[in-house]
Amino acid sequence: MMNNKFDILLVRLPFSQSLPLYKGIIEQCVPEPLGIGYIASYLLKQLPGTRVNILDAGIENISIEDTIRRITALRPRIVGFSYLTPQAVVARDISKQLKVVDKDIITIHGGVHATLFPEETLK
Repeated sequence: MMNNKFDILLVRLPFSQSLPLYKGIIEQCVPEPLGIGYIASYLLKQLPGTRVNILDAGIENISIEDTIRRITALRPRIVGFSYLTPQAVVARDISKQLKVVDKDIITIHGGVHATLFPEETLK
C-alpha cells in the first residue's frame, strides 16, 4: 500500500450536470449517501489497514470534470459509484475516462440504477 494512494474511493455523482431538469430541487430532496457510508464503515471494520474515502460530488456541488480530477488526484485502486438512473450515462463516461488515466483502476457501479438494471449497467 502506497502512502499517497487511497485503496478505495466511494463516489456519489454530481447532480446538477447529470440531472439538469431537476437542478435546485434534487439537491434538496436527495438524502445523505447512507449506502456508501455503510459500505465505507464495513470495509474499514472488515479490512483493517485499508484506506477508504468518500467523495460526495452532489453535496459538494462540483462539476463532472472536477469529480474526475478529484478522483484521479486521490489515485484509488478501486472506485465505487452510487447513482440514480438519470446519472447512469455520467457514471459510464467517468468510468471510461478513469480507465484512460489508469488502465488498472477497478470501477464498481452500485446504487438504485445498478440494482434495478444490472444487465444494462454491465454493458
